[in-house]
Amino acid sequence: MSPVLLVAREELRFMARNRSAAIGVVLLMLLTLVAALTAAHHQREVADFRTRQQQAAQQAFEAQPDRHPHRVVHYGHFIYRPLPALAAFDSGVDAFTGNSMFLEGHRQNTANFGDVRQSSLLVRFGQLTPAFVLQVLAPLMLVFLGYGAVAREQETGTLRALLLQGATRRQLLGGKYLALAAVAGACLLPALVGLAPIALLSGQASLVALLVLAYSAYLLVWCALVLAISMLCRRGRDALLVSLAVWVWLALLVPRVAPDVASAAYRLPTRLETDVAIQRDLRTLGDSHNPDDPHFAQFKQQTLARYGVQRVEELPVNYK
Repeated sequence: MSPVLLVAREELRFMARNRSAAIGVVLLMLLTLVAALTAAHHQREVADFRTRQQQAAQQAFEAQPDRHPHRVVHYGHFIYRPLPALAAFDSGVDAFTGNSMFLEGHRQNTANFGDVRQSSLLVRFGQLTPAFVLQVLAPLMLVFLGYGAVAREQETGTLRALLLQGATRRQLLGGKYLALAAVAGACLLPALVGLAPIALLSGQASLVALLVLAYSAYLLVWCALVLAISMLCRRGRDALLVSLAVWVWLALLVPRVAPDVASAAYRLPTRLETDVAIQRDLRTLGDSHNPDDPHFAQFKQQTLARYGVQRVEELPVNYK
């Protein structure tokens, strides 16, 4: 057996002997599986609800009596955004963007009824989905399992003994990284179980494969980061504190501060400002439904003069 595999095996044995570490890994795997099941159930309920609402809106629209098409346009129609198949894994921005929109003539409406505006502030922190577990909780588990991988050897003096026995520093780091990567793979396994039906039923196997590769790379980067901190710190306590600080910064603060920083650097108009701008442009163009509007009164006179008639009813075209 190569020295790298030997070091990895011994590191995994050390983790297994640590009962709290073994329990933590098992609990995280169970949490990922539970998150996959609950997220799939929630996604199915939301999709069914939106489908029912869309069917009801379609029936109400089709139940209108025969009328002028212009009146039908003013009657309006509700549309509901369907959920993508991968929403069971990561809901994305669906809770923030709204899920329904009212379409009507001469109006530009925005999506309404976002879940964040109708729920507690906990929704802003993150829903329990496999993506949330892998993005936030799995790195925390890797921190607690790997913070002492090298710092422990330095603190107890066993690192020098291992080097004197013929193992190189690169082999030791490679073996410990391999052991930590194996734990990351175990954390990813329940998510793969949840993604398999999505890949088979939705026909998005390539997208699911890309998602798996992205999360695998994400966890491997965390393994390297934790191991690097453990190598740079001489004491396990220092390595743990630094690793936790990095986790808080990267997993909790940056995802929530970055949007505010981006909004401050590249300011976009708010919904209220957009609505005001639309109304201002409409006033500039005029209101065709207002008989006293000067813009369309002039257009009406030009149309009557063009066809040489005195009244709208005498026009050879449908003016209304």
